[in-house]
Amino acid sequence: MLAPMGIGAMRSESTIALTHFLGSSGSPAMNRLLFAAAVLISTVAASSAVANDYYVVTVHPITAKKGQRAVAMVSVQPKGMYHINTEYPVKLTIMAPASVTVEKANQTKDDAKAFNSRELDFEVAFVSNAYGASSFSGDLRFGVITDTDSRPSAEKVSFTFETK
Repeated sequence: MLAPMGIGAMRSESTIALTHFLGSSGSPAMNRLLFAAAVLISTVAASSAVANDYYVVTVHPITAKKGQRAVAMVSVQPKGMYHINTEYPVKLTIMAPASVTVEKANQTKDDAKAFNSRELDFEVAFVSNAYGASSFSGDLRFGVITDTDSRPSAEKVSFTFETK
């Protein structure tokens, strides 16, 4: 079982482990190159999902073109007997780099693309005005419940995309 943690936290732990693994073997230039590759790999791997016994939070992959609208999807899928608590005040807050314009940085249940007992989906629509890699971060608040259990949840979400 994975402990409830944000996607960004998973990346930090992966980066720490990879830093320890690389250690002091090889030349400094090679270590820097390997570390950069390891961080990129851990970012790509870690930015896709966070899971525990109650739900899975996924940020679906995206591609972006400079000056054109792109959309990332942040989704919550309950697991087992749990379902989305449709009475809980859900909220997604996104922080973007200065070179990116987000259509709606603060979203609630009324903004969700899907909000029912089986799923919670938010679209993060944006326009990137610079080439290269950009990273988003944010906070997602929601709840999952069963007939006998209630789990309010707060997750850190993050994702990186490349603008071409």
